[in-house]
Amino acid sequence: MTHSFENIRYTISGKIARLHLNRPEHHNALNRKMVKEIILFFQMVNKTNEILLVIVQGTGESFCAGADLRWMQASVNLDEQENLAETRMLAKMFEAIRTCRPIVIALAHGNVYGGGNGLFAACDLAYCTSGSSFSLSETRIGLVAATIAPYLLVRVRPSKVKELIFTANRFNGTDAEKLGLADGSFDSFEVMENHVHQQISAILKGGPKSVIESKKLINQLSFEAFKPETLNSLSEILAQTRISEEAQKGMLSFIEKKR
Repeated sequence: MTHSFENIRYTISGKIARLHLNRPEHHNALNRKMVKEIILFFQMVNKTNEILLVIVQGTGESFCAGADLRWMQASVNLDEQENLAETRMLAKMFEAIRTCRPIVIALAHGNVYGGGNGLFAACDLAYCTSGSSFSLSETRIGLVAATIAPYLLVRVRPSKVKELIFTANRFNGTDAEKLGLADGSFDSFEVMENHVHQQISAILKGGPKSVIESKKLINQLSFEAFKPETLNSLSEILAQTRISEEAQKGMLSFIEKKR
């Protein structure tokens, strides 16, 4: 059975839940409502003990094209506390994925830009098609890749994260696998799904409690980058950046298709 919110839909079949980001006309760019709905979904999953695995994917042509720039741009009209509350909500979404009790697996295709990389990297296992297009595009529009940085650094060595953020260059799924951002890249979505089904079968052969406890242990060992005070400071950086003159001009230029 399929359940729908305004910007996401999901199905639950036995031990497996499947979440579809569902703003295909916007390449599944994140807006305020979508972020809230994703948080609510993972809160629900955490309370459903029968669910052991969550698959995250995008509808339409892309996985997730990052944050909706019209949403980001509108932050200039918020007061300081409202602006900070929104960036903290974004950070909370990434943490809801990372700390979710079940194992979370991303299946990416099409565009994976900006915050879409954070959503992808926050998952326990992350796969993509070789033709996917990745970019840490924040600096091109005057933003800072703040709330997604800890998730990138768990997967990719710091010097490469710097290069990707400084240049904002695009790279494909094959490159994402070489960098460690993706756990595998595949010629087609169908081939990727077949691989994931094999991985799921292998995971389900293990003791459910031991798999879940193993995830908790690994998360605890990499806790330093995810301290609440660290995540709060990153939210503050993003909040300050997105209302800056440089970011406002950059987002407007992108929306209007100017350099």
